[in-house]
Amino acid sequence: GNGDPRTLMEIVEMTDLRVFKIRGTNPQAEIFRITRDLHHHNVDWVLQQLQAFCAWGMPDAMMVSRLSDEDVYRNPAVQRMLLEEEVKVRASLNVPGLDLSEIKNLVGNGLTVEHILPQDSGNSFNPMAYGFATSEEYMQYVHRLGNLVLLESGINSACKNHAVEAKMSRPNLYLASSLRAVKAVAAQFAGNAPFGKSALLNRSKKLAEMMVERWPIRYQ
Repeated sequence: GNGDPRTLMEIVEMTDLRVFKIRGTNPQAEIFRITRDLHHHNVDWVLQQLQAFCAWGMPDAMMVSRLSDEDVYRNPAVQRMLLEEEVKVRASLNVPGLDLSEIKNLVGNGLTVEHILPQDSGNSFNPMAYGFATSEEYMQYVHRLGNLVLLESGINSACKNHAVEAKMSRPNLYLASSLRAVKAVAAQFAGNAPFGKSALLNRSKKLAEMMVERWPIRYQ
């Protein structure tokens, strides 16, 4: 309805991802008001109400800001958003998208969220070599969206204790993944300028804008 080609389920998904997952709030009163009045209205009205609800609860500018500048590692939307990056990368490479059987296999074998730069700075990792002023500053960035990729659990385990350069260049680590997005990150940085603070910030912003475009409040 209302010139928007998305199904009502897709609008509900957009609402769930933006407000309930990314923002992490549960404004029950507003949802109750919409559901209470459903039998008085048509689908266009429901669409408009959910769009207004998202514009209030997670407008585009707030969504970009949160996904670019805040820790999101434990946000329940992270895997879904990184899966969308996989879809976009496959489309850009003109390779087949993820079908249901492939998604089932990935989930069945363990689909995890990997930190490109390590979660724990530890004694063997020097954040200053990657553009961070101090270890304390590094911890403010490590869980941001730009430092996260989807990776099979077995490869994720094999990556532990390896430097970021090794993870991107060794054939049994990122390059062994069936996921094109993590391979694209490896291809971009293996043998080139190291993945550091600047790359993390740029990737965070790019992914944030991608998610706003993928789940727009109003279809353009």
